[in-house]
Parts: sequence; C-alpha cells; structure tokens
Amino acid sequence: MELFKDKESREWKVVVDVEQVRVVRASELKFDLLDIKNGDIFIQLGEDPVLLVNILYILCREQAETYGVSDVQFGRGMAGGILELATTALLKELVSFFPSQKRRVLTKALEKMKEGEGLAMTKAIEKIDKLNLQEEFEKLEKKLEAQQNASGEQSGGSPGTSA
Repeated sequence: MELFKDKESREWKVVVDVEQVRVVRASELKFDLLDIKNGDIFIQLGEDPVLLVNILYILCREQAETYGVSDVQFGRGMAGGILELATTALLKELVSFFPSQKRRVLTKALEKMKEGEGLAMTKAIEKIDKLNLQEEFEKLEKKLEAQQNASGEQSGGSPGTSA
C-alpha cells in the first residue's frame, strides 16, 4: 500500500489488487492496469494526469466516500507536486502487485522512464537557456519582411488602362 496527500492534506491509500484491477477495467475508463508491455503504461500514466487522477479516484473511491469527497473535489485536490507524489504512489503500488520476476523488470522500466524524463527536462532547459531571443526576433522580422515584399511583388501594380 502506498500513500500520498492531496492539496487539502487528506491522506489517500493506493492499493492495487486483483479486485481493484477488475474495477478499473469495468469502469467507464476501460483501462487495464495489467497491460504492462514495454512499460508503456508508465509513460501513459506519467503523461496524462487526467487519466491518472481518474484511475486514482476509482482506486480510492471508498476512501473518498468516507471523506465525503466527489470525483470533482478529488480532482481539484490534485496539482503540481501532488500529482508527482500520486503518480509515484500508483506506479510503485502497481509494480509491487506483480510477482518478483516481473517486478524486477517493471522496476527497471520505471527507473529508465524516470531517467529519460530527467534527461528530456535537462535538454529542454539547456535549449531554452541557449535561446537568444533578440536573434530569434530579428530572424522573424526578416522573414516577415521577405514575405511582405514577395506578396507585394506578386500582386503587381494596378492594371493598365485600355485605349
């Protein structure tokens, strides 16, 4: 069982067991928590916070009812760092659901995914840091001038008068 707290400091217990897998599959999401081919599920849940929160709500529905929290209120309690903690809780719980052999593979896949995300963020920051806005603005200005000149030449002058 993994835990996280939402923006309202409510503690949520994430449990993945056979019954919870069945409930998520049978839900309107029709999402299969056991579809672990190539670790794609980790990427999908990491990149789609709405899907992630919907799955978490289904997994935490009984707790939500105890707290008197609707799915909308649950979703409003999820943002920023909370999403990161909730994602980690779900993915760790999902990995621990599987037998040891698959768990080792999934743990490695999860580590690689996090490593890849870290590298992607580092590269994005480096690219942003290298960006010279003045230079980019000047390039854009020249491109717009060239387009205006080209469109002015194509439209030509006014038609000649017929005699």
